[in-house]
Amino acid sequence: MTALVAVLILVVLLAGAGVGRARRTLAVVTVEGTSMEPTYHWGDRILVRRAGVDRLRVGQVIVVAAGRPVGPPPLDSPLWMIKRLVALPGDPVPRTETFRVHDAAEDVTPDGCLVVAADNPDGVDSRQLGYFAAANVLGRVLRRV
Repeated sequence: MTALVAVLILVVLLAGAGVGRARRTLAVVTVEGTSMEPTYHWGDRILVRRAGVDRLRVGQVIVVAAGRPVGPPPLDSPLWMIKRLVALPGDPVPRTETFRVHDAAEDVTPDGCLVVAADNPDGVDSRQLGYFAAANVLGRVLRRV
């Protein structure tokens, strides 16, 4: 009987460790707003894989907080924004007729900075807010939940 109890305790501990690891690598975020339409709509729940800037690629949809580089806010923070990654540090700063980064004087995206865009042309992104801090990235969107 004690061996069975020990095995059950071990199974519970391993299951708990797996849940803890999943919480450290995955998050669920609810979309609020219309800036990523038609890709994501208000109320969509999305699965996010936590990742630093070194694991991101241009074109991916990411979850990032606007503002100074203070590190990611809590998951329930209203500061999270869902945006498409347009430029990583060292990439050329986009300068097209329809997309110009607010107050960007550099030719390349500075270290520690990202350029992001809303899928909806009326959405708020780097055109209005300038660079986003790479330190404020929660991760990349995997899919709708």
